[in-house]
Amino acid sequence: MQNLDRILNKIGTLPALSPIVNKLLVLLEDENSSLEEIARLISVDQAFAVKVLRFANSAYFGFAREISSIQQAIVILGTRSIKNIALGISVFHLDKDIAPDLQNDILRLEKQSVKCAVYAQAIARHLRLPHLDDIFVSGLLHDVGRLVIIRCLQEEYRQICKLRETGYMSLIDAELKVLEVTHMDVGAYMLNQWNFPENIVAVIQYHHMPHCIPTTLADNPSIGYHIKIIALTQLLCYENELSASDKGIVDVLLNELKLSLSDLESVFENAQIELDLLSSAFDV
Repeated sequence: MQNLDRILNKIGTLPALSPIVNKLLVLLEDENSSLEEIARLISVDQAFAVKVLRFANSAYFGFAREISSIQQAIVILGTRSIKNIALGISVFHLDKDIAPDLQNDILRLEKQSVKCAVYAQAIARHLRLPHLDDIFVSGLLHDVGRLVIIRCLQEEYRQICKLRETGYMSLIDAELKVLEVTHMDVGAYMLNQWNFPENIVAVIQYHHMPHCIPTTLADNPSIGYHIKIIALTQLLCYENELSASDKGIVDVLLNELKLSLSDLESVFENAQIELDLLSSAFDV
């Protein structure tokens, strides 16, 4: 991946999850961690603690009484929800100066990522699949490579946008033309650096190529389903009209997941209610 190394060198220091989130993810994965330990760590960073409490008290969860302590929030929400909150807060607020003309692009991408997470989880729930939290995180982070490119390679990102507008190129083709790598390559590399599990890294690497995954991954049905669900959902979450090629991919994925358009209509109608409540909590 010589091209990826060149791009990473150009980016410089890769964005990193905050130290508190790194420590929190380790604690949350450790079955021996106590609620007191987790609450104590979150409370160390007052700004982060306020965001967690704000999230817990959002209309999305709809609790009858106010959640006033971090430990109470962990008990009521569960450690998996706390993990999702931590990742969303951290990734959507990676420190980097953004040119004014690109700020709307960042906001639009963040909104689309939350929408993809909610809709993908709704599809997985409808299909009665396990690991719903992993599906949510995969949807939330599927375009993290695009966020990095916008934040760290702003001039190259403008060139990519221009090629898409004037050259009628797909996002992937435009990225390869300008960078010689894709946002999937950058995102998968970052998640590997952040020690994410293989199934989530695989989704980030192949969500635009659900039928090109290596045999080693294809043999794992869970990974295959995750990639196909995110591939389908991210296409359906696009604000622009789908191309004929994209519509063909959607039809194939619907068939492989044994979903109909009427199924999706019902699933997405309920998911939209969740999305409206959750977006304000994520501040997007």
